[in-house]
Amino acid sequence: MDLEAFRQTLEEGGIAEMLPILLDAFLHDLPERSNEVARTLDEGNPEEVARAAHALKSAAGTIHADHLHQLLSRLENTAKEGATSEMREIGRQVKGEMTRVERFLRDRKPGG
Repeated sequence: MDLEAFRQTLEEGGIAEMLPILLDAFLHDLPERSNEVARTLDEGNPEEVARAAHALKSAAGTIHADHLHQLLSRLENTAKEGATSEMREIGRQVKGEMTRVERFLRDRKPGG
């Protein structure tokens, strides 16, 4: 998680004041998005897994949660290939990384 890179991106765009708002929005949406990824993995539908991973991948990329973004990209691509056993393993890694990112953000976000 590169919070400084996210802050710098916002500063370059002239919207540095949006940092706490965007982090709050990510943290607010994370449980629902995380549950959606888990649900689709449990159901074993690769098409739905790819959709859920893609949605969360975009949000992770926006806030510079780079490792989570990379894992979700792998999950999305693996699901599109229909490799269900690999999909489940990557899903476990995604779950762990989501927990790590959430803790990181809650501990370090401005005003938090």
